[in-house]
Amino acid sequence: MEKIIKTKPTYVGLLGSKTKVTIIVNRLKTVGISEKDLEVLHAPLGLDIGAQTPEEIGISILAEIISEKRKNWTRYNHSWNVRPAER
Repeated sequence: MEKIIKTKPTYVGLLGSKTKVTIIVNRLKTVGISEKDLEVLHAPLGLDIGAQTPEEIGISILAEIISEKRKNWTRYNHSWNVRPAER
């Protein structure tokens, strides 16, 4: 992980429990990785869509990657013009 962080990636997703992620982050800090460099870490990996199956978890991970790739796009950048249905 240290070698990966030193390549200055824009996104690194981590799978694992909170305990495991905490151990990884603390280890990176002890070897001199800065808080700024750690900002690229995303854990837990995947958007919270209530995924339960491996397929759904895979989709949630891909959704997060796409969201990060398009981070200048905001979720609510469109207009909802809701009007009563005409009768």
